[in-house]
Amino acid sequence: MIDVHAHHFSGAYVDLLEALGAEETVVENARIVVSESADHGIGERLAVMDGSGVRRQMLSMSGATPYFDDPKPGVRAARFIN
Repeated sequence: MIDVHAHHFSGAYVDLLEALGAEETVVENARIVVSESADHGIGERLAVMDGSGVRRQMLSMSGATPYFDDPKPGVRAARFIN
């Protein structure tokens, strides 16, 4: 089975958004879902996938999108996350 709707981003990405001046609510909400584990939550994710019979996930961003009035920080953040 392939999960075609999964999201992931790292604490480093959220740190970058904050440094680039992203809206405070975007940063705060993103920090809630970021795993503090050394492997960024990958081990836990793989265990859940194994238990559910999911062999692959297609990852994408979610609410912490790199929207800025100035396109330069948005491009920098988008390149980082990709």
